[in-house]
Amino acid sequence: NEMNERDLFYYNKIKWILMAMAQSSEEQLSLFPPDSLVGDELFSEYEAAVLVDLDPVIQYGFLSLQQTDALKELHAYIVSKCGVEFEHIWLDNEQLDGEEWQIIRKLSKKAIEIFGWVLEKPKPLYSMVIDVNE
Repeated sequence: NEMNERDLFYYNKIKWILMAMAQSSEEQLSLFPPDSLVGDELFSEYEAAVLVDLDPVIQYGFLSLQQTDALKELHAYIVSKCGVEFEHIWLDNEQLDGEEWQIIRKLSKKAIEIFGWVLEKPKPLYSMVIDVNE
C-alpha cells in the first residue's frame, strides 16, 4: 500500500507530534523557542497533523486499524481537555509535569509502539523548513 505525497506529509506530521508529546517536559521545552507556550504549540501541531478532528486523516486510508485505534484513544483524551476549564493544561508550562500531560505521554508512547517506531527526540519545530503557504 504505497503512500502518496499527501499521505507521507501527514504520516510524518503524526510521527513528529507523537514523538514530541511523548517527551519529558524538559525535552518538550527544548523543542520550541524560549518563552513559548509549549502545550499550546504542541496542541496546534497536533491539530495540524490530524486535520483537527482526525477523521480526514483516517479517510486517507494509510493508517492500519491498530494505528487508527491508538490515535482515536489519544484524540478522545485531548478533546476531553479542550474546554475553558482546562486552558491551564495548554497555557501554563508548569502543567507539562501535571497529571494530564502524563496521560498524554502514555497514550503517545502507546501509539508510537503501535506504529512500530522507536521513541526518539524529534527535531525542534522551527528547525524544520516551514512553508508559509501551507
